[in-house]
Amino acid sequence: MIHRPKHEKALHPHQSDQTSLSGQREYVSVPERNGATTQSFPHRTTRLAAHLTSILNTSQKVVAYYLLAAITITQTYFILETVSPVSPPVALHVHIITWGLPLLLVAGALVLDRLWRRRMGIPEERSQIQEHIPMLLGLVLFVFWSAGYFLVGALTAGQHHATLGFSLDHRIPYMPTMVFVYVTVYPFVLLPFAFEHDLNRAMRTTGAFLTVLIVAYVTMFVYPVALAHPKPAGPMFTRFTIGLLHGADPAWNCFPSSHCAMVMMSALVLWDQGKLRGTYGFLVALAIGISTLLTKQHYIMDVLAGFVLAFVVHWAFFRTAGAKVMADRLERKLTVLVHRLDWF
Repeated sequence: MIHRPKHEKALHPHQSDQTSLSGQREYVSVPERNGATTQSFPHRTTRLAAHLTSILNTSQKVVAYYLLAAITITQTYFILETVSPVSPPVALHVHIITWGLPLLLVAGALVLDRLWRRRMGIPEERSQIQEHIPMLLGLVLFVFWSAGYFLVGALTAGQHHATLGFSLDHRIPYMPTMVFVYVTVYPFVLLPFAFEHDLNRAMRTTGAFLTVLIVAYVTMFVYPVALAHPKPAGPMFTRFTIGLLHGADPAWNCFPSSHCAMVMMSALVLWDQGKLRGTYGFLVALAIGISTLLTKQHYIMDVLAGFVLAFVVHWAFFRTAGAKVMADRLERKLTVLVHRLDWF
């Protein structure tokens, strides 16, 4: 009698198994007594499933490059609107293609992979799912960022609002086409999470971003600073875009600039991931910081305070031993929680 280890799954009575060169077990069909054959995972089907699985493994990288493409294409609107204004229908179609189509392709690939696994009875590999936890943390952070920002704006709507404008602020021209650089702050904040595969670093990155937001929101609530938005100007699509921005954005959530703090934190985390990414990140962060001034979203003091806040919090979470110990504990708890969830 053959004693099979507890963790090894028993085979079908008419199946045998063999180990491939990669070390993974492959099921092959065995003739039945009556001459018929049973096939559980034919080699062709196994290869197809492997290709779909590879889509799941690389989807986070696809999301990262999708965000890069969205940032780049959106920022080119600044050049197009400045040199040769784009008609609203054309710009709207480009927006839909730029932001919607890649996202639908990635989501469709993930859905097809999961449906195929269920149909073929291929077990889910939890290690692959865990690689996507950093991106999930980024999405949760994004929700907290948006909800907290508008909540603080609603709570301080009726309070007295201070101003931090200096003579240099009044000399900065109003350049509404820079709004297309400004709005790239939203995909740019998700970029470090899309490139991250280490759960410990992802936990520290999430903690750093949350700390930045909490400090910024408390300051906005205690000391609300207002900046009057000018009337939308520029080409038609620019007026439409900046009108949406000024209409939704509370004009008194200025100090410190949470947008500048978030983009600088993203740049610092990208620098830790690689010098090339970090150089790109600092250039984008600087461009977004300048755009907040040229679109009259913030004062100079708001931008500088946001940048300084990001540097201080990044040092606390990535240059001290205590933050790493705390992240190790959270990582162990999160790993246990993931393994206990059935849908993982």
